[in-house]
Amino acid sequence: MVAGAPARVVRRWTPGEGWQPPLRTPAPVPIPDGTTPDQLRALAELDESAVAALARLDAEH
Repeated sequence: MVAGAPARVVRRWTPGEGWQPPLRTPAPVPIPDGTTPDQLRALAELDESAVAALARLDAEH
């Protein structure tokens, strides 16, 4: 990543090390292939308790 004027490298990414210096927040996770807009809408409508319940189910598998 380049920033400033004159430009300088402020962050780099390699497969072995990831982002250097590390990102302050986790990198975004891409949406899996095949996910439909309807599925995304349904996820957006879930409340915290539903998300927690889904996380518990996921942990069981």
